[in-house]
Amino acid sequence: MLANRRAPPDKILQEVYKRTGDKPFANIDDVISPQELAALSESYKRIAGYDKEKLKAR
Repeated sequence: MLANRRAPPDKILQEVYKRTGDKPFANIDDVISPQELAALSESYKRIAGYDKEKLKAR
């Protein structure tokens, strides 16, 4: 499946890099909100097959 190439496991790192230009920052919350982090993480979990509900159904 090629879907995970649109949302690779390092998508969070890519997004932080894009927003900071690779400049240092003191707190991740200054760069990306907890809600955005959760959404990116959940998106990858679904694509990769690690969604809790899918795993329970197995």
